[in-house]
Amino acid sequence: MSEAEATRPPWRAFVGLGASLDDQRLHLEAALAALADTPGVELRAHSRLYRTRPVGAAQNLFSNAAAELRCTLAPLALMQRLLEIEAERGRVRDGTRGDRSLDLDLLAGLSEDGPLQVETPALTLPHPRAHDRDFALAPLCELAPSLELAGSTVCEQLRALPAAARTVLAITDWLVPTAA
Repeated sequence: MSEAEATRPPWRAFVGLGASLDDQRLHLEAALAALADTPGVELRAHSRLYRTRPVGAAQNLFSNAAAELRCTLAPLALMQRLLEIEAERGRVRDGTRGDRSLDLDLLAGLSEDGPLQVETPALTLPHPRAHDRDFALAPLCELAPSLELAGSTVCEQLRALPAAARTVLAITDWLVPTAA
């Protein structure tokens, strides 16, 4: 069994979800449903929907959220599943930072021993840029306010972001809450 296929003791995974094409809500709901149907993954909670300005080459407004998962999949196996779900929703990874039907990022992981640290060509945990992005931090702050990235909590990092780095335009309730 490869490292990507291996299972491990249960851990908490935090996934960022984003979409800027087509029916964004449908893409995000389908991603959550696909995660919930994945063996070794339990969808524990998700944030509200955050409407955000684009960063980079994208032109459309984004819809962003975050999900907390309980996983027995290894981090690389979960990352592979996230990429599969993106492809199922029409995502083509072409190296640009433009509009996309679905973007799933593994932002952080926690085990009983503390934060997961992964550094491979396919995955870096915690996500190396999450602490600079309000569209990642705001939903994480809602789900796990004491989660630490880069030395402080996600809520502290969100409050410290300069106004020029802020992209969140609106927050709405949009999905049926999951049972914890």
